[in-house]
Amino acid sequence: MKKFNKYFIICAGLVLAACGGDKKDPTVDPVVPEPDPETRILTFTLPETGFKTAWEAGDEIVVHGEYAAREVTVKLAAGDISGDGKTAVKEVSGLYPYVNEECTSTLYASWPASATGNIKHCFWYTAFSDTNTPLLAACEVENNFVFHNICSAVTFSVTGDFDSYVFTGRKDTPVGYELYQVMVTDKVTNLNQFRRGPLVNISGDLVGEAGSVQTAYIPGDIDLPKGFVLKFGKDGQLTKAVTDKHAFAVDQCGTLELGDVTDRLEDFGVEIDTDSAVSLATGGNANCYMVNAAGVYSFPTLKGNSSTSIGSVETVKVLWETWCNTSEVTPKSIIKAVMYENSKIFFEVPEEYHPGNALIAALDEDDNLLWSWHIWAPETPVTDVAGTQYSDLPTMSRNLGALVDTPASAIAPPESFGLLYQWGRKDPFPGLGSNTENVSATTAGEVSYVNEQTTLDGGIQNPTTFYYVSEKDWQNNQDIVSGLWAETSKTLYDPCPPGYEVPERKSGLAFWGGSTIVGQDFFTLNSDLCSFKVGDHVFPLSGRISSDSGLHEGVGERVQLWCGRWDSGTQNGYGFSGTTGETPEFRRKGTIRSTGGSIRCVKR
Repeated sequence: MKKFNKYFIICAGLVLAACGGDKKDPTVDPVVPEPDPETRILTFTLPETGFKTAWEAGDEIVVHGEYAAREVTVKLAAGDISGDGKTAVKEVSGLYPYVNEECTSTLYASWPASATGNIKHCFWYTAFSDTNTPLLAACEVENNFVFHNICSAVTFSVTGDFDSYVFTGRKDTPVGYELYQVMVTDKVTNLNQFRRGPLVNISGDLVGEAGSVQTAYIPGDIDLPKGFVLKFGKDGQLTKAVTDKHAFAVDQCGTLELGDVTDRLEDFGVEIDTDSAVSLATGGNANCYMVNAAGVYSFPTLKGNSSTSIGSVETVKVLWETWCNTSEVTPKSIIKAVMYENSKIFFEVPEEYHPGNALIAALDEDDNLLWSWHIWAPETPVTDVAGTQYSDLPTMSRNLGALVDTPASAIAPPESFGLLYQWGRKDPFPGLGSNTENVSATTAGEVSYVNEQTTLDGGIQNPTTFYYVSEKDWQNNQDIVSGLWAETSKTLYDPCPPGYEVPERKSGLAFWGGSTIVGQDFFTLNSDLCSFKVGDHVFPLSGRISSDSGLHEGVGERVQLWCGRWDSGTQNGYGFSGTTGETPEFRRKGTIRSTGGSIRCVKR
């Protein structure tokens, strides 16, 4: 019995061992035989139109089937390419066709190889990873690939010391993608199959000589609803840019032609050390701020003399600068840089301080001007003179915008004249630039003079336009006068810096009371010195503007000084007008509000 049991156990063990030899380990993938790679003669055909016009020796084309790991890079030689460059024929080995019942295509191709970034399991899809190049994709039909254009293009030219560019879609509009996938088979074509990682910038090197046509490529069509910014730089530092806020749309394979953009270049890449900024509004918000040294300054984007926001700011810029004479003004000599951040405008006065005046503006995303501010950079300190017959309040020692005081015993230089204002407007215009000729002070930046009226808002939105119609107000609504300037309070449109305001007309003061004042004891006229005195105040005979031609008149012979009073029922602002002439006559009277006159601010 024992022998039988032993024999039985041994046999059973042998049987079990034999059965166990056929079992498979479930943790190990089954071994699938590798398909044999194929060798085919392939034809590559360019599209009839597009950005790639001919094959060239060295061109590399990616051909793939189901897996990116098995794709083949085909490098063309000169002997592979047809005479017209439109086709290339090449024997290619190592191909693994992807067979699928949904189409008869089995292979897929893309060019250039350097821009192809197929994902692991690519099937009939082709993906690109670099978009600033013309892209092509195709499917195989009987070993022939007829390529499709994938991109659109932006062309431009520029002249300047630049070596690179960056094209940006405004408001984060994509102009490229980290991965851009298309589907091209003999049955279905989708050139916008999948996009991942939108990019708002595409960059490139400038090629050829200055002024050569450059091309930037965007996958798919071009859709820029908020416009673009095209930036230029050298050695990695962007310095200039063209900003266009119009909407642009171009179909796939189309071209957005910008032409020569050189004349549209503006400063870009300005970085201001905002941490070092000195606030100019500690004494109150205003339409004018005074600086007297190099440095970084700031003020809030609030409507002058109020706490009311001007709205959503997109950009800020300097509209004009003047040195208050006829010298050619060097741009950025008064304000080196300007930027907007956290509801404040920051600007930098250059280390080499240059006296002058400038006008800064804030604009919205549609390039509408929201508000503007006068920056006054005098050459010598502005002081206050105690009350006299001009005002019983402390009064500035010079006209608003003047770089120096008017001397009492020397000829008044044009730098002492100050800027000129239309009654009720907050923004200045350049004064006379000479004490011998009736010429305007020169500016860096445009100032225009037109024969028409405007609205109150029109004057705000166009601070560099002088509106003048003979014998009429600059604005066309007679009901909007009260509140522009005032005599006993500082208004929204008062042009004086913090702590100051336009003067009050007080009939008890000799300067503003009565009629003709020549010959009275408090008034001393000195035409030879281009000035007159009232007590301790010296006023230049700084002329005025009283036409739509931009003609500045009356230097050394005439003066127009505004106060905050206006004449009800007329188109006049009240002021002090005078002319030397053969019979000198200086009067306190109403003058057409569109006249460009001076202001001597008072402290309240």
